[in-house]
Amino acid sequence: MQPLETGPLIYLVEGDAEIRGFIEGVLEGEGLGLEIAETVEEIYSVLGQLTPALVIVDLSPAETVEEIILFEALKKKNVPSLALDWSLSPNSGPEEIKKRRELLGVTAVIPKPFEIESLVGAVRHLTNSANSQKDKLPLPVPPRQEPE
Repeated sequence: MQPLETGPLIYLVEGDAEIRGFIEGVLEGEGLGLEIAETVEEIYSVLGQLTPALVIVDLSPAETVEEIILFEALKKKNVPSLALDWSLSPNSGPEEIKKRRELLGVTAVIPKPFEIESLVGAVRHLTNSANSQKDKLPLPVPPRQEPE
């Protein structure tokens, strides 16, 4: 699938054809373009020529050295990364997810199995941030001030 002309360039690193097809279908259904890399090595040729708005990596059951090195390379290029991670459960709390995110060196982590809304929301948030379109992100609500 080719990325949408006006949409962000998103890459998915996923070796399993069934999972690739599922994620591609979900994101395509949301109007998001997606390019596929079946291996970590394939994404390196892209990084030498293009700067994706986001790279999604479905982690191996035990993350590999290659995946960790990829996350470091993405961070150096200021490319947001989203890890889909079996080592966390959908019931993982924010602190556990934050520790895992920091350990991996990724922008965001989604525990697997995940809700489709979680994936789409994270992709939209990360690509909006990457494209400096912060005006599309919800603005924080200032705290209410009590009258004195």
